[in-house]
Amino acid sequence: MPQPMPDTLKGPSQVRATAVADLIANTFSNDVYGDPQEEIGDLVESIRGHGILVPLVVCPEGDGWEVIS
Repeated sequence: MPQPMPDTLKGPSQVRATAVADLIANTFSNDVYGDPQEEIGDLVESIRGHGILVPLVVCPEGDGWEVIS
């Protein structure tokens, strides 16, 4: 039987625009996928051509937002 979702994850989700400059790469993701700067050009072109297909999941980190997924 599935476990109930923790209360900390039950809050309302929000969708809002965030400046790219406010995004902070997740260290774990860098270890798994490599340096994001090497592929940023491909990502930018994909977003220009197709839009954002999957929203980013972020959490507050200092003055910015850490990318979770």
